Amino acid sequence: HFVARDRMGRMIVMTARIAADGLADFPEGSREAGADDAVASSVRAIGVDEKTALLVDPDGTVTTVGNGTAYCCTVGVDSFSDMVCSPGQPLSLPKVECVRLAGASFTQYDNPAADAFDLGAWAPLDGTGVAYSFGIAEGEIVGNAYGP
Repeated sequence: HFVARDRMGRMIVMTARIAADGLADFPEGSREAGADDAVASSVRAIGVDEKTALLVDPDGTVTTVGNGTAYCCTVGVDSFSDMVCSPGQPLSLPKVECVRLAGASFTQYDNPAADAFDLGAWAPLDGTGVAYSFGIAEGEIVGNAYGP
């Protein structure tokens, strides 16, 4: 019930808490590092709708199957310097990057219409998925958390 129960906010708050509480392992100096280090210095999360699954291949490729969608989201280190994530304060996070993946029928998991994602590269495959971003300002989502 990820979309139906509007769970994106909850998932992103948890990623922010992981970063704020120092539970993520960031490379030395990554807060000042360039884009090449951004993938290694981010907190990632995956949200999956009901009646949907991500089938993970040994090479780290996932295929989305089912009737719903999945969301692969990243909060990069460049957002952490402007993040407000403290007890009693509403969350502010300038940028959350996501890819929305649509599923295909469970009986047709090899259907070319199914969106695929590479977990190692943290990127959609073969032009599948819809990439988008949104932010959070003083506890309110700015933009569309579920994409265009």
